[in-house]
Amino acid sequence: MTNLAATGPNADQIQYWNDVAGPKWVALEERLEAQIGGLGRRALERAGLGPGDRVLDVGCGCGAFTCEIARRVGPGGTVLGVDVSSVMLRRARQRASDGSGLPFNRSAPSAPVPGIRAAPPASGARS
Repeated sequence: MTNLAATGPNADQIQYWNDVAGPKWVALEERLEAQIGGLGRRALERAGLGPGDRVLDVGCGCGAFTCEIARRVGPGGTVLGVDVSSVMLRRARQRASDGSGLPFNRSAPSAPVPGIRAAPPASGARS
């Protein structure tokens, strides 16, 4: 898997997460999960996800919570994990290799995500 081109307004972050932080995160994944996993689980509880929901997990990293989201939305739901780090996405794909077919894509925050159409802002939302 090739890295995203480190260009545009996110070039420094793309390079950092592919060359420095991503490999370290994968190496320390178990320890990091122990430290911050509770925060992610609380966020999932607050999100109130259920069967049939459609979720875009931006900054999915190694995919732990993306896989949990997929379990919550079930076969009638849709989940797509995106991240700039190729090494972290490789780990996410390994995690989802249970045959779930859970998609993970490389994307920078300013890049379009395949298959996702931006929704218009909610009434009263600020842009």
